[in-house]
Amino acid sequence: MRSEEDILELNRGVGRILGRGCLVSVFIVCLCVGILRLWTYVREPRQGIIIENGTLVRAWGMQYVEIPDEVVEIGADAFANCTELVEVKIPDSVRAIGDGAFFNCGLLDYVEIPEGVERIGERAFLCCSNLKRASLPETLQEIGYGCFERCYSLKEVRIPSNIQELYSRSFHYCTNLERVILPDGIKKLHADAISKCPKLREINLPDTIEEMGDQVFYQNESLEGLVIPEGILTLGERFCSGCVSLKTVTLPETLTELEAGAFYGCGMRSIAIPESVVKIGNGAFGDCTRLRDVMFHKLDDEVEIGSSAFQGTVFLEELESEGGCKYLGRNLVGCDRNAEWIQVADWVQCIPQDVFTGHNVVRGIEFPAGLKRIEEHAFRQCGRLESIYIPEGVEDIGMWAFEGCSGLKSVSLPDSLEEIDACVFRGCSSLKEITWPPGLKEIHLHAFAGCKSLEFIELPGGVEYIGEEAFLDCENLKRVIIPEGVKMKRGEAFKNCGGVEIISK
Repeated sequence: MRSEEDILELNRGVGRILGRGCLVSVFIVCLCVGILRLWTYVREPRQGIIIENGTLVRAWGMQYVEIPDEVVEIGADAFANCTELVEVKIPDSVRAIGDGAFFNCGLLDYVEIPEGVERIGERAFLCCSNLKRASLPETLQEIGYGCFERCYSLKEVRIPSNIQELYSRSFHYCTNLERVILPDGIKKLHADAISKCPKLREINLPDTIEEMGDQVFYQNESLEGLVIPEGILTLGERFCSGCVSLKTVTLPETLTELEAGAFYGCGMRSIAIPESVVKIGNGAFGDCTRLRDVMFHKLDDEVEIGSSAFQGTVFLEELESEGGCKYLGRNLVGCDRNAEWIQVADWVQCIPQDVFTGHNVVRGIEFPAGLKRIEEHAFRQCGRLESIYIPEGVEDIGMWAFEGCSGLKSVSLPDSLEEIDACVFRGCSSLKEITWPPGLKEIHLHAFAGCKSLEFIELPGGVEYIGEEAFLDCENLKRVIIPEGVKMKRGEAFKNCGGVEIISK
């Protein structure tokens, strides 16, 4: 039998052996890693090309590349982030250039794409910031989304004749692009296709174009003239917004709609609206500060014009007012900013958004009996408005409609109103009297926030819901009577209302 001391000594010996074994194991692992790295360095040099089944799948580390004739496709991301690449020669055998193929090749300054190439993929040359010229072949049938986006040095481009659609952001943010030549046969320019090109001065729009998307020429600040081809039905949102040098625009006789902000902030002095137009959206010509002459070939009751369609123009400023309001056809589009009393025409059913925003002179308004809706921001920041009586029949008051009317003391709401939307009377700091509609069911977020002159509220018995912070910061509110069972968070709906007493009955 071994003694206890013998057993302990034996365990110590085994531990010493194992400890040495661990050190040896660590040494062997480190040696293997080193050999692996050396093997990898030998197998993958500092520069090279990998070709698989006719596709160039990867290239790296080279300044000048002549692609072998065996290649029929340059694969996705093949040269991506090759920041050393200055020049590449593409053989006639190539038929396609994949998505992101030359992404962020920041030193590449010229590329000639040979005849035979049919497709250039999405973002193929995105962020080739030094690319000054790109020669495109007549065989090309597709230029992908964002293909030449942010090619800051590109100055001119000629689109081949087989291209029928120019996809979104194809030449977006090409800050030195001066000229674009589009082919006869092109049918569609997608959203942002040639936008934010501040030096673009010249572009032709062939008669074959059938559709143009939103923001197609957005913020092309040097563009001076456009002739929109016949056949175009709609000009999209912010179509040419921010083209501050745009002086002449010819609209086609086929045009039916100009969407919101279509020519916002442009530099034209005059515009002729074709007879075919039935809708001009909000801000379509907003802030065209030089626009004085607007000629409508037809302006009848069917033409819909947004309230801010001509906001900030000389044309609107000089338009005659009736009862403090300015109308185009059957559209309320502005107001006399010097009028203290406003009488809205009897036929008006909707007070459009922003139409009276910031009117700091008006003290009273007479609404028509047939009014149905007051839209968002309609009377926002009308600081001298003292009282309002909203007639029966109004079913909807948009968010922020009377926000910041700091002089407003009394409000009478119609029986037809069942809901008070968010922020409608927020910041009406002088508001003391509210005539509540008996059928009211819901009061939403911040509806009366900051109404610091309110002292007593008794809500109608049909109220079912009071939104979060609906009466926030009504610091002088002393007593509130609400119906039993109303849904609300007591600590939130009347937050920062001091010692307000809330009674349910």
